[in-house]
Amino acid sequence: MLNRSSQTFGECCAGGVVAALGLLIVMEAQGFPTLPGQRYGAALFPLIIGFAMIVGGI
Repeated sequence: MLNRSSQTFGECCAGGVVAALGLLIVMEAQGFPTLPGQRYGAALFPLIIGFAMIVGGI
């Protein structure tokens, strides 16, 4: 089991970069169009990936 205190500064920075990129993806995907007659559209997959990156980065 990985101890929280055993993380290095570089690992923390990498996690922050991944979370920041995920946030950028989520913000950009908000502007993607939806399909007529559907509740989802082109933004669905990028939103899923972006949220996964945020969770993984934290």
